Formats: sequence, structure tokens, C-alpha cells
Amino acid sequence: MTTWPRTSRRGAALLVVLATLVLATTASAALLRLATTEHARRNLDHRAAVADDLLTALDDPIEHWLEEESAQVVLPPEAPAPAVVVLDDAWELDGTACAIRVTGFDQCGMVHLSVARSGSPLRLALPSDAKRLLDAITVKRGSRAGLDLYLSSRAREPGLAVFPPASVAEPDEAPAPAFGSLVATHQPGTINVLTAPLPLVESAMRLAGRGDLDQVLEARERGEQPELTAPPRRSSQRAIPRIVTVSSVWSMRIDIQVGHALRSWWATYERAGPNWRCVQRLAITE
Repeated sequence: MTTWPRTSRRGAALLVVLATLVLATTASAALLRLATTEHARRNLDHRAAVADDLLTALDDPIEHWLEEESAQVVLPPEAPAPAVVVLDDAWELDGTACAIRVTGFDQCGMVHLSVARSGSPLRLALPSDAKRLLDAITVKRGSRAGLDLYLSSRAREPGLAVFPPASVAEPDEAPAPAFGSLVATHQPGTINVLTAPLPLVESAMRLAGRGDLDQVLEARERGEQPELTAPPRRSSQRAIPRIVTVSSVWSMRIDIQVGHALRSWWATYERAGPNWRCVQRLAITE
């Protein structure tokens, strides 16, 4: 019978103990990772739920802004997009950083998709990549279009976002290209000459036969409402925009951050009689 030296037996036992310790440590580390991941997931789920609750709570302040402030919005003539900051706030909730940013986009400061499809001269105010994306999607008659229809289109240009960014570009900055700040999905073919970009204002007023462009530009420079007194001339064009200075349709980009949880939505509000109501809400996932 072979007899192993005592030192060899001690070495083998030590190896077994070390192997057991390694396995135990590995298992403990794996369990710790699982526990940490589950804890983080629960925290994220809780913060996401808080963000969802904040979205619901925002309806009242947004509708209040639409009722009390939207009719007074006058953008400078050089404004690159019909956008204005509605709400921008940050605070701490139980030690968790929270932030809300709401950016309003005036749909009456854009070209309505049906007008752009009709061959109206207003289509010329759109960049070529937006026109390609517009033509790639057919919206059934009687249905209400939404920006979500354009997210998966093959005609979408890599550099063209569908939803506008949360930040508002300064007048001397080129805005990030976004389909949703160029093409309106809900408004009935009116152009607000106090919020629309200047090329669109010039084209719309020319098409509508309005001769008071100078009054509009001067009023926008002063941040005031203009007096539109020039009567419209007759036009042979079929799609003549209705010139307005107060809008009836606004879309809001809503960004809510609770800790590491970030939620973004695109909500469209229409004026129905004396009240405003949310008629569409889309999650922004791009």
C-alpha cells in the first residue's frame, strides 16, 4: 500500500479548502450582484412610476399655460422654430434629483401635412429630407395622424429626428432638424404669423394675398401683437392658408427625470370651445 507523506496530505487538504473558498466567494459575489441588480431595478421602477405620476399631474399646469399665456406668445422674426419653453424646473424628492422641462411647439406655426401634400407653395418652406419623409407615409382619410407613423419609415434621413429636441434653439443658432417642428399633424391649415419661421410667414401671407407683412415683422421685433388691417386679395390657389395671430393647437414635448429614470412624451392639445384638451399623447423613444 502506498503511503503519502504527511506534508502532501496537508497540501491536498489546503487545496480543497482553497477551492471551497473560491466557490463560496464566487457564489457570494454572484448573489450580491443579483441582489444589487434587483435593488437597482426596483429603484428604477419606483422612479419611473413617480415620473408617470408627474406626467398626469402636468395636465393642469399645461392647460393653464395654454389658457393664460399661449395667446400672448410672440417670437422674434429670426426664430428658427415655433418653439417656446413652457416649464423648466428642478428639485429634490427624498434625496433624489428631479427635473421637468416642457417645451411648447405651435402647430399653427408649421405647414400642415395635408397642405404640404396638396402641392401648395407652402411646401417650399420645408427642407428636402422632410418632404421625402412626408411623402413616404400615406395617412388614411378621416384618421388622425401622429408623429409615431414616421418613426420607422425607410425614407427617414439619418440626420432628421422625428420628435423635436427638448431644448429651444437660440435665434442665431441652427435648430436640430426635426420633422415634428416643421410639419403639423393636427391644426386645420392656419398659419400663426407671430410664431412661424419667417420664410413660412412670407409664403403664407403672399399666398393669402395679405399686404401687411411689414407690420407683422415690426410687431414681432417689439414682441407685440400686430394690427392686421390689409384686406386679403383674391387668389386662384385652392389651398389658401388662414392667417391668425392666436393658435388653437399646440404640441408639448414633456421631459421628466427622476434620478436615473427619464421619460419623454409628445402631447398635443386642441382648443375645444372655451377649454383646451389633450387629444394625443405619444411616448418618445428615439
